[in-house]
Amino acid sequence: MKHCNRCDTTKDLSLFRKRSDKPGYVSFCKECNSKRTRDWQKANPEKVKERHKRRIAYIKEQTPSWLTEEDKKQMATEFLLAQWCTTMMGELYTVDHIVPLRGKTVSGLHVPWNLQVIPAKANFEKHAKFE
Repeated sequence: MKHCNRCDTTKDLSLFRKRSDKPGYVSFCKECNSKRTRDWQKANPEKVKERHKRRIAYIKEQTPSWLTEEDKKQMATEFLLAQWCTTMMGELYTVDHIVPLRGKTVSGLHVPWNLQVIPAKANFEKHAKFE
């Protein structure tokens, strides 16, 4: 059990995210964190748009020029597979970079052999880590 500093309630530990910077859990629950994120996004639409643009630009930077058309088709298929899995499984699936594009210890490329389709929840919990 852990106390959420935002909604001032005690909740099960599974309702809190693990800290990415050190051992332990964040001080507010996942629900409060989601609400805080949504509120920030509504209040800062230009910053949200800018972050999206930067991510797209970074992916382009991490995509090698030597990829073949077949490689590009395979990558597009991974994104279609994620959509199909979302529809069939009833939960959100995303395309994950096995080796993160911006990892702390190693950075990968945006190439077909570095992609995998996994549930969005698992991708979020991974926190751009490579083990």
